[in-house]
Amino acid sequence: MMPPRDEATAEELEMIGDFFRDEGKLWRVDDVYFDEKAECPLTGYRKGALVVLHHDVKAHGVECPDGVVLPEMPLEEFMGEFKKKRGAKWVKAPEA
Repeated sequence: MMPPRDEATAEELEMIGDFFRDEGKLWRVDDVYFDEKAECPLTGYRKGALVVLHHDVKAHGVECPDGVVLPEMPLEEFMGEFKKKRGAKWVKAPEA
């Protein structure tokens, strides 16, 4: 088994700033990075994993203020949400 990747691809980094809708909520991707303490979704061990930080736009606005604790999700799990039949969908911009 190959070790988990510790760098995001250019395509993955391009998600930063993008919006998506999941279960009726509008979210924005704030960061994609390697977290040494994250649980690897492939092995289940805390050997680190690429993670996605995102925030609820309705609760915090388009630009999330400093000091807000953001949900962190392993990148592989995050991208899996877009593959489900009724999963998350990318949207162009915040809807009023």
